[in-house]
Amino acid sequence: MIKEITSKDNQKIKNVVKLVSDKKLRKKEGLFVGEGVVNLREAVSSGADITEIYFSHEHESIVEDISCNEKYLVPEKLIEHMSDVKTPQGVIFVVRQDENAALDEGAILALDNVRDSGNMGTIIRTAEGLGIRNIVLLGDCVDVYNPKTVRATMGSIFRIKPVRMEFDELRKWADDHNMKIYATALSDKATDIREVELSNAVAVIGNEARGVCEEVLNGSDGHIIIPIKSAQSFNASIAAAIVLWEMAR
Repeated sequence: MIKEITSKDNQKIKNVVKLVSDKKLRKKEGLFVGEGVVNLREAVSSGADITEIYFSHEHESIVEDISCNEKYLVPEKLIEHMSDVKTPQGVIFVVRQDENAALDEGAILALDNVRDSGNMGTIIRTAEGLGIRNIVLLGDCVDVYNPKTVRATMGSIFRIKPVRMEFDELRKWADDHNMKIYATALSDKATDIREVELSNAVAVIGNEARGVCEEVLNGSDGHIIIPIKSAQSFNASIAAAIVLWEMAR
């Protein structure tokens, strides 16, 4: 059943606005916010648990057949109020986070203190595209459920579930599964990535400014480097894409 909301003072509207901006609330409630028709369709096709949908009149036919107990028709101005982008797409929806996310067998991409939302979203999207389903978040990585990251994944966030771990937990997992851990490093002692077998290994991408932290560098089985002709370094998402390609090929 579709209900109508017209005021930004409605508690439902206030809750969505808080979910968009408040990382702690997203974690506490186990919810996050998606936006746009394409992302909504991706969520539906992926079997995501959609708890609420808010939409403008022109998008009513799109949400009619979607299984969701709470559907709200709202004015465009309310969509603009709820969204964190300048040109909202007319549909905002709330999704339940997957609290049972876990690693599967196979190669693992670990991200160490990756802080940029766009980089994180692009990495998740690229991982899915290349068939790598295991992503581990080490240290103080950006919240993968913030709206910018969710948008950057282009729907992959509904299928790829990053797992937060401490490095010692990742080290134990690797040892238990006979996997090597390789940290990317700008070092003369690092091995050319093309010379390392990554199809059943853990590869670590570091922070955009500082690279991989000392704990991970010291606790890894080896260091790898992506050969660069002249630029100082690659953007984190580009480096991750190259590593993921080597894992997948």
